[in-house]
Amino acid sequence: MKQTGLSPTVISSTVFGPAVFPAIGAIVMAALYSTAASAQLVEYQAEYGARYKSRNVGTSVFALQRGADNNAWIFSTTMQAKGLLRFASPRPIIDRSEFTLEHDTIVPQRFLHEDGSRKGEDNHNIVFDWGSQVAVISGEGYSREVALQRGVLDRGSLQVALMHTLAAGRQPQSFSVLDEQSVDDYEYTFEGEHTIETELGDVAVLRYRQQRTGSSRYTVIDLAPALDYVPVRIEQIRDGETRSAFLIESIEQP
Repeated sequence: MKQTGLSPTVISSTVFGPAVFPAIGAIVMAALYSTAASAQLVEYQAEYGARYKSRNVGTSVFALQRGADNNAWIFSTTMQAKGLLRFASPRPIIDRSEFTLEHDTIVPQRFLHEDGSRKGEDNHNIVFDWGSQVAVISGEGYSREVALQRGVLDRGSLQVALMHTLAAGRQPQSFSVLDEQSVDDYEYTFEGEHTIETELGDVAVLRYRQQRTGSSRYTVIDLAPALDYVPVRIEQIRDGETRSAFLIESIEQP
């Protein structure tokens, strides 16, 4: 693996995750997720500093790696809290998405969330049964089925879908994502080319605004073409204020 920037440290929170760190993370079913062009997925591991309301609250690692089979992939985020937040989340906050790449389309197979608490009351698991077109969502004391439609993602594979769409030369329009509660649509708006200062130096990025239909909250995602469209900064904004943010500190790629 080739290393860029600082040596690895720690990081993640499902930037699309629980309470303090809501899913970015959110991104999902491409309404225009066509196969007009194809692109290879590229393995990587990136480390980020995590902030909440301008306070340094931990570190996070995003990683994309191949699974056991040729078309199988795993995307994970691992957030390690520190300071006062560590009392609420003494264990790592983990999102893990297992998916396949089939005919240039990302197809989720399983999603796992661990909330980082001692009891794990919000831990849940989603199994995608495409043969029966249902997803089975299970957690502490419950299990239910949700009907599936082609193109639906989970909040981990959604981030990969965003990167993959851009790498294939397409513009992201909208995606649909299934979480433990429901299927929601997210729309993307291109906000221009920018250069931002990071631990890696000045990085040229494409900026996108991601917003769930009907929500006043939105996420600003800066993706670097030179790094295969890996996000270098993610900010969730509510009422005009940045609530949580992730800024890249190091990255490893092949």
